[in-house]
Amino acid sequence: MLSSDTRNIMVTSVSTFAFEFEQKVSEIPERPPNHYSSLQVVFFKCGAASKL
Repeated sequence: MLSSDTRNIMVTSVSTFAFEFEQKVSEIPERPPNHYSSLQVVFFKCGAASKL
């Protein structure tokens, strides 16, 4: 079981990653229709992290 501090750090880094990912994706003129939104990525990663 992860401590809350560790989980907060993970969530923060995941959120930062998702934000940077969204910035990179938004530079692409045509996005594929099946790309994940940053919010979905964050929820997925947080869900995966909470199972550790």
